[in-house]
Parts: sequence; structure tokens; C-alpha cells
Amino acid sequence: MEYIRAIRNKEKLEGTCYFEFYLGKFNGDFWNNKSLFIHEFGFQNIQNVFIKHTYNFDEYGITTIHQNEWKKIIIDLQDILSKIENTQNYNELSKIIHIQEYYKEYYSDNFEEIKKLIYLMIKEFIIWSKENMKNYSMLSILGI
Repeated sequence: MEYIRAIRNKEKLEGTCYFEFYLGKFNGDFWNNKSLFIHEFGFQNIQNVFIKHTYNFDEYGITTIHQNEWKKIIIDLQDILSKIENTQNYNELSKIIHIQEYYKEYYSDNFEEIKKLIYLMIKEFIIWSKENMKNYSMLSILGI
């Protein structure tokens, strides 16, 4: 499932249904070279973490996350990573991440692949965040 991944190189994007994680306060420059991109299909699995830690999360607009919120998001995502690592089946995974009703059968039938892809997507977001938190005090999420 090629849509469950974090992408650093905007040239690898297919279509426009991506959340863009823009470093700093958004200045109007979409599809930035320093941004990280996550397709809406993959992001829906972890979106609740962002909603929990941000004020007025807007999946279709711009959401600004200050560093203290960003750190809380990373802590929760690290917790999700450790739980995913230990999941043995779809039922366990479905208690950790959000899975839309429409995709439940697909996730269940492809549990091992989905588990790996979600794990890698989250891990990449955490790595990218830690690399950039040193130089940026905020993050802007540009919705789809």
C-alpha cells in the first residue's frame, strides 16, 4: 500500500491528497522542499494524535503546532510505535490506531504489511521531527 508512508522528496508524490508538514509558520509556499508529506490514507491512522494535541485541527486548512504540542505528539507517536511493534494481529492493531470502517477488511487481510508500513511512516515522522525541532519552534500542517 504505497499511500502509507512519510515522504521527504516532493517529486515522489502521486496526486495532491497529502498533508504537508511545513517547518515554521506557513508563509504561502506550498509543496516546500523541506516539508514532509503523508497521504491522507496513511494519516487517517494517526490523525487522532494530532487532534488531541492541537487547537482547532483543520484537515482542510492550516493548523499551527507550537513546539510544546509537537513534543507531545512525538511522545504519543513513540508510544504507538512500541505498541505496534508488539501487535500480533489485526484486532490488537485496531485498538492502537484509527482504522476507517471501509478499510477494516483490507487491513485485516494484509495485517503484517500494514503493520510494517504504519510503523515506518510513524518512525519517519519522528525522525524528521527530531531533526528539525532544533531549528524550528513550530510546525504548520497544511491540510488536503
